Amino acid sequence: DVKFNKKKQKRRRKTKRKTKELMEMTQGGDDYSAAKGEGSVSDSEEESDGGGDSEDESDGEEGDDIDGDGDGEDALYRMVKAVLKRLKKKFPQSGLTGTQNIWILKPAGMSRGRGITVVNNLVEILDQLKGKDNQYVIQKYIEYPLVILKRKFDIRQWVLVTDWNPLTIWVYEEPYVRFGAEDYNTNNLSNRFSHLTNNSVAKYCGKSGSEHIDGNMWDLETFTNYLHDLKGYDVWNKELKK
Repeated sequence: DVKFNKKKQKRRRKTKRKTKELMEMTQGGDDYSAAKGEGSVSDSEEESDGGGDSEDESDGEEGDDIDGDGDGEDALYRMVKAVLKRLKKKFPQSGLTGTQNIWILKPAGMSRGRGITVVNNLVEILDQLKGKDNQYVIQKYIEYPLVILKRKFDIRQWVLVTDWNPLTIWVYEEPYVRFGAEDYNTNNLSNRFSHLTNNSVAKYCGKSGSEHIDGNMWDLETFTNYLHDLKGYDVWNKELKK
């Protein structure tokens, strides 16, 4: 019985490790953790069971079949891992879209965040569109966006088109950053202060996120300084401005 329990515990740790690895592949992995300001998750909880047995944690080895029924699970694991790798190769940002089936609905011809909703149910989407005269843009929601101080943000860039023929476009080089008024959280899709960064929405929020951001906005200098402190070099001019 003791030997059986030790094998069962070993298999449970192995399954937990493999599940964690697959979840990281579907949720953006270490990049997402870094974006949230979190460190890498430690595997220290997978300590030895005290029996002195060395654990072979190699993936896909037939020798890992502990209870006699592991071949099927190992094969499934290898297959899922291969599919996720192919998906990531074809769609490098696939991990950002998430697994909660969240979609964002934007009515055409409107501004200031009016009419925008975030949902994860097809019936709810169809109900919202029923009887509406407006056209809607429906997009897969980025469930794992880059966040700053736990807030969702966007970069607002001013562009002026003065002529269509010939096409003449003027770009103001200094953008600014707008933040959601509350911490980003997909547990409450109806919270506009968490999911929308429009100033006309954020100004009505009576509270702030876990970190105070004055006016829910940053100028370019504050943004570039934050990135420099985070990465140790001028990220804006060397990477993003391109």
